[in-house]
Parts: sequence; C-alpha cells; structure tokens
Amino acid sequence: MMSEYSLRLGGVVWDRVEHRIDDGYVDHNKESVDNYIAELSKMALEFYDVASPVELIAKKRKSSIDYDNPATKRMCDDIARFDEWLAIMPTALALEPLTSPDDRPEGNSPWSDEWLPITHNCCDAIGLRSRIAMANSIMQREVDRAVEDHERAAILSLACGAAKQVIGLADKNCRSGTTVDLSLVDIDPRPLDMARREAKAVHLPVSIYRRNIVDLDGFQHFHWGSRDAVLGALSDLAHHHVPNITTLRQQSMDVVDILGFFEYLLNVERWHFSYANVFGRRKHSLQAGAPLFLSMAWRMVAPGGILLFGNMNRSDGDRQPRPQLGFTLGVIQWPHIQPRDCDEVTDIVKSAIALGLVDVDSISQAEMHTSPDGIYNVYVLRKAD
Repeated sequence: MMSEYSLRLGGVVWDRVEHRIDDGYVDHNKESVDNYIAELSKMALEFYDVASPVELIAKKRKSSIDYDNPATKRMCDDIARFDEWLAIMPTALALEPLTSPDDRPEGNSPWSDEWLPITHNCCDAIGLRSRIAMANSIMQREVDRAVEDHERAAILSLACGAAKQVIGLADKNCRSGTTVDLSLVDIDPRPLDMARREAKAVHLPVSIYRRNIVDLDGFQHFHWGSRDAVLGALSDLAHHHVPNITTLRQQSMDVVDILGFFEYLLNVERWHFSYANVFGRRKHSLQAGAPLFLSMAWRMVAPGGILLFGNMNRSDGDRQPRPQLGFTLGVIQWPHIQPRDCDEVTDIVKSAIALGLVDVDSISQAEMHTSPDGIYNVYVLRKAD
C-alpha cells in the first residue's frame, strides 16, 4: 500500500510516496541482533571519540578497513570469513548476502552460517530489501506505462552490479508477452558475468556493457552533443544483444536506473580520485561528481520516462541519526557511502540545474519513495513529454 503527499524543500517539490513493505526475512533473532549491534556501535563511537554516528560521515572510509577498531575486530572474531567479506565491500558480490540472505553466493564468495541472523535482521539488510521492493514497484509501473504508450519498454541500469532484481522484473514481463529491452552497464566483470548467466538461464536477451561510467577521461567517447549519439565505445561488449537496441542512445530509455551508485558520489561537479571496489582502481583520474553524473544519466531518459536513484538516509523523521547508522559507518565501515537526507539530495538536483546540466523545465514530476524502516529513500525524476 502507498500514500502520497507533497514535500517542498528549497523550491523543489517532491511527491512523497509511502510504501508498506513486509520483510519476510526478519525473524525471532531480531532483538538479540539489535542488542549485539548496539554494543558494537557503542564500542566504535568510543574508539573514534565521537558523540554521534553522523560525525562519522565526514571520516574518510576507504576500501582498506581499519582493523584497529575493536568493534570491527570483534565481528571478525565472531563471524567466520567476515574479514573476507569486508575486503570486497561495497561490491555487488558483497551485497548479495544482505539482499538474498538464504541464497548461497556463487563461487568462493565469503559466507558463513554465523552471518545469517545479522543478514536477516540488521537495519542495513532490511533497508536494502525495502529499496529493491520500492524500485521494483516503480519499474513495473513504468513498464506498464511505456507499453501502453509505445508497446515496449527500454530499461538502462548504470552501475548495475549483478542486476538480479531488474533481470527478474524483465523476465517476468517478457514471460507475460511484454517486450522489455534491458541494457546493463558496470565496470566490474564479475557481477556482469553473474548477470549474463542469470539472463541466459531464463533465456532473456540483454545488452551488457563494461564501462567506468564516471571517468571523465572516458566521457569523450559519449558524444553527448547529438540526440543519436551512442553511449560510448564500450569495452568487453557482451555476446548477447537485444534486437533493435545495438547502441544506447540519448533520450531513448523509459527507465534509467542509477539506484545502487548515486549515493557513493560526492556533491561536487568533479574530482580527481578513483575508489577501489566502487570506481575501479586507477588513481587520480577525473571522476564525475553527483550533479554531473545525474545529468549524464538524465540525458538518456526518453520524454515521459524516469530517472531512478536513491540514497541511504542519515536521519530519521525526527532528525535523529537513522537506526544503526553507527554500525554502518563505525563497525562495518561501509566504504565511501554518503548518507544523505532529502534536503541534501535536493541540493544535488539543484546543483545540476544551476550548472546548466539539467533544464528545470524538463522535469515534469519528482517523487520521493519511503519505507517504514527509514534506511533508504528512492527518488524519481520524470522527464517532460
């Protein structure tokens, strides 16, 4: 169930959509997991000598984990292979146990039974699953809308990871006779291989591209100046192509999804750095910041289509730190994540407008989707027809 009302922040009006989500994974261990996490979070705040977990947002959380942190060290002692899992955070492979706790990861991905109660019950896992549920609901709405308008739907997922959920959505629609043209782009070949196998298993045609989508050295290939410009000279093009969609063109997509990536970008136009496990390992290349990346993704959206993105929240409805933020930033030390509230996300959209990268008149609707757990918001910008 959903309810809607408008929220005005800094001149930008969001239609707020509240989702009611039943997480089937939460179990009888919830209270003991919450107590365990609270104890570890207190240890982490004391170690970093901060009064509030919000203060940890400014701390540079790099992909190399601080094992001097006694809370992190204790988790590694308590949970087999937990240190291996931390080493691959925040890749798509690392997030799989949180989004699908009962599915054993492929290959040699870190996993142990001690991890299960936490993946079922911690707020970050619950929030990730709520984000998936919200995104699926929104995407299905847009697929139905596109099919009614022009008989097929085109979805582009940037920094797609293993794309398990969007492949599942496309497959479900294709099985019911709806044509969904799905294109996936990521820099990491491992989740792309997983996506390719997942699509092949259900006989779903999909275009898969490998590309660093925020490296401005690579934007010279994007040729954004003309409507029919291709997305790029993408390396390692997959063998599977959707008929009639052999290139990705501006203003061609009913849905452009940057859901799992936007929250790692700083609110600057661009900067010189590259994060391991997020943007690749080449140091000091020129990277797009959140406003520039949002605008590049916006250019791919067809008239009437949407840009779908999201962000981990920093606060709850009473402007207090959202639940278990100290665990996320101080114990897990979630690399590079930028928790933001709606007003901060609004500032990024306004920055893209102020830089002349997004025409304010091209935005016909803005939505903020929320769930009861309050861990993530999902945002939608609709392009005017």
